[in-house]
Amino acid sequence: MDKDKNPGTLTSFIEKIRCEDKQVRISCVKQIDKFAFALGERSARTDLLPLLNELLKDEDDVQMLLAESLGKLGPCVGGPSFAALLIPPLEALAQSENTTIRKQAVESLRVIVELMPYEDQCDKFVGMIKRLLTGSWFPSKISGINLLHFGLKYAAKNEREAFLGDIVAFSQDRLPVIRKSLAVSISSIAAVLEAQETITVLLPVLTELINDTEEVVRVLAIRSSSDIAHALGTSDAAKYILPIFSDSVASASWRVRYVCAETFVSMCKAFDAEIVTSEMIPLFNKLVLQETEKKPEIRQVLARQSVEFIGLLSDDETQNNLVRTLKSLSSDESPNVRWALSSVITDFAPLFGPLRTQTFLIPLYIELLSDEECQEVRLHIISRLEDIHQVITIESFMQLIFPKIIELTGAGQWRVRLAAMEYIPVLAEHLGVEFVDSDLLDICLSWLGDNVYTIRQRAGGILKSLALIFGIDWATKQILPRLSALAKHKIYIFRAAALSAVVELSQVFGSNLTASTLLPIILQMKSDEVSNIRYLVCKSLLSLIPILPNETSLEQARDVLTRLHDDRASEVKKIAGDALNLFASH
Repeated sequence: MDKDKNPGTLTSFIEKIRCEDKQVRISCVKQIDKFAFALGERSARTDLLPLLNELLKDEDDVQMLLAESLGKLGPCVGGPSFAALLIPPLEALAQSENTTIRKQAVESLRVIVELMPYEDQCDKFVGMIKRLLTGSWFPSKISGINLLHFGLKYAAKNEREAFLGDIVAFSQDRLPVIRKSLAVSISSIAAVLEAQETITVLLPVLTELINDTEEVVRVLAIRSSSDIAHALGTSDAAKYILPIFSDSVASASWRVRYVCAETFVSMCKAFDAEIVTSEMIPLFNKLVLQETEKKPEIRQVLARQSVEFIGLLSDDETQNNLVRTLKSLSSDESPNVRWALSSVITDFAPLFGPLRTQTFLIPLYIELLSDEECQEVRLHIISRLEDIHQVITIESFMQLIFPKIIELTGAGQWRVRLAAMEYIPVLAEHLGVEFVDSDLLDICLSWLGDNVYTIRQRAGGILKSLALIFGIDWATKQILPRLSALAKHKIYIFRAAALSAVVELSQVFGSNLTASTLLPIILQMKSDEVSNIRYLVCKSLLSLIPILPNETSLEQARDVLTRLHDDRASEVKKIAGDALNLFASH
């Protein structure tokens, strides 16, 4: 719907874009679409767009915002029929020497071309691309190359042939920046070419770029080769792209080899299963082995890619052989490589099934769990133990993995100990109460005396989890006597941890049992010689007050708090007062 021009809005816009204060102009450009909407479609075309030409010579940050805002104006100037009016200012911005402005202008042109009717795409947009490609300065050519796939898509036959000739010429351009732009854009160009055009025109260009004297051009070209392989189809990809990729794997440039590793799985997906087995597996092994004494970054990428790669292999023996290759990465000298492998290796278990997991993967898991240099390696495996547990039997898990988990609960790195602790309730649920009583409970209770506060605090939570699994009767019989003993321990951190565990268990025991069994453990420490313990007594009572069931238990707690409110330690007096205030509102 056409709208009448709004003179007030136009005057306001003119004042702002001509303001000497750059921030005012920036604010104005950010709201161009709102001004255009207020003006109406006709006035936006006849009055607003000509004014925008004044901003084409403005400072870079204004031009950057203008390039972005122009891409939003299509609907405001009348939609598809008038979208081509936005080409001239964007074409000018696409020739900027500022890379950011140029890229944003190209992005906005990509939006505008999709809005145009087919006739304008073939005429006006293709015409703009031709002008950009024949520009006298490299920024113009770069933008033209970035939009060239649209030119090939909408051009007439003779124009299309000219564009194909431009591609060949640009691959030999004296300026590396032109060849670099072509190496980036060649994959999008391949997407709009016919198979024969790709083979006869684009593959020689790709070969030219991959053998370029500039490393950055070679790197970008090999990255694009994966997309071209997908565009060709499996048969032609194997015939034309595989030899190029194979040569690149052996490149002297580590950056080229790095991109080969990054795109390895994507490249595999362009080939059929036979080629992957016969050609790509040897290349993977070659990359792993040849990088052993070279770049750890490449081995790290290969480790991350390995789980997706192995998922493409359907033959068991082939998968087994690949794991044998990966074994070298589990003892790699670089902790980053071992970290990368540990982040994916547990994903292999569902693919391998019980028997092969025990044979091929468990030794890798054990080796990674034994990594003392990089604790993140151990943490990755521990955090994913459930994935292993779901694949192999509980008997196998107990025999092969459990001893290592118990060993790690005493590891020197506290975060490793904490991660191993977290898995104990899961194990306990599967192993049963007899095993916990004989082997696990003493270990869990020993954490209450750990030298790391976080471990001691979490130990109470682990005991609560066990009480939830095996029931209150079991906890009353097995845990409470040991907590009572710890409450009298000569080392005060055991006494403090016992208080923390009592509070945790109160969330399971319920009000009556808390009053009869847990409250006495707290009250017996009211006269402890260590002020921090007396402080924790008050803190524990503060937690229990809301759940104590009757006046008798409440009175016991109140008496202790009243006494501690006169304590010689100021922090004890304060928290005792806070608890007594809670009584007043209870």
